Amino acid sequence: MKILRLHRMAFWRANVQLCQNWGGSLISIFAISIALTLPSFGFLLLDSAENFGSKMALHEMSLFLNFNATRDDVHNIRQQLEKMPVRFQFVSKEEALKNLTKDLHWGETDPLLEKNPLPDAFVVAPLEQNVLALKNLQNVFLTWENVHQVQWDSAWAERYQAMIDLFKRLMNLLALLFFAG
Repeated sequence: MKILRLHRMAFWRANVQLCQNWGGSLISIFAISIALTLPSFGFLLLDSAENFGSKMALHEMSLFLNFNATRDDVHNIRQQLEKMPVRFQFVSKEEALKNLTKDLHWGETDPLLEKNPLPDAFVVAPLEQNVLALKNLQNVFLTWENVHQVQWDSAWAERYQAMIDLFKRLMNLLALLFFAG
């Protein structure tokens, strides 16, 4: 019982000192609350940045088909893509040429070109946006018949992932410093 009485007395004295120096106590409570809030806010911000990368489909891939790919080949690739965790859009060579001439303000290109130099393509946005999964998916696409080239900005994806990882480490260090100190 003596221990409980000593704890009650220590608690009472601490409260009396806090009330006597209420300005300093208020500043200390404010500083502690900021020290506890900063790492939490940083982790929330990092989580939002990762979700932003996934939701905005920052890492789109373009699957360029062989020039001699038929409509049946396009249909087969479409069926394979429908089985995968991706969103995709088919861009025919005619549509690509039309968009290119519109973007470059060329007007009529029919007299200039003997045949359309652009291939059929699929624009693919994987639902899994980490770099390793994207590289594996690129390797899978390259094994498909009639896929000539798979293009995506792997350097941007690696920089984005490295930036997220760096900020995670910094937030862990900040949290450790605030909670330990």
